[in-house]
Amino acid sequence: MEWLDDDKTMLCFTFYDPWTLHEFFEVQQVALEAVSALDHKVHGIFDFHNSTAPPNHVISGFIGAGRRFYWGPNEGLTIAIGTNRFLQAIANIVAKYVPSSVHVVPTLDDARALIAAKQSEMAPPELPASDE
Repeated sequence: MEWLDDDKTMLCFTFYDPWTLHEFFEVQQVALEAVSALDHKVHGIFDFHNSTAPPNHVISGFIGAGRRFYWGPNEGLTIAIGTNRFLQAIANIVAKYVPSSVHVVPTLDDARALIAAKQSEMAPPELPASDE
């Protein structure tokens, strides 16, 4: 788990084979505590570039984690990168059962671009300058 920016708005989880759901849950608990201490949205990026074989029961494990470790008002986007077709299918299934949607993009640069695009959509409109 590592912060990708100094403002702590993007938290990246990198998976290396082999990994277990127990390890995933432990990291998610640490992340929940870190995010809860902040007063802004944090986007979770799950990097599967170095993972080809998820552990047994990964679908139920991810669904449970999505419900148990929901970051509340601080939760931004949830993005999976570097997924193969099997992991993409898992992400699509999990997305139906967790509070936030899961976006799947190929690379970290694509994840950053998605975050930037969503943030610009959510930004309040600028007020016109007054003629005083």
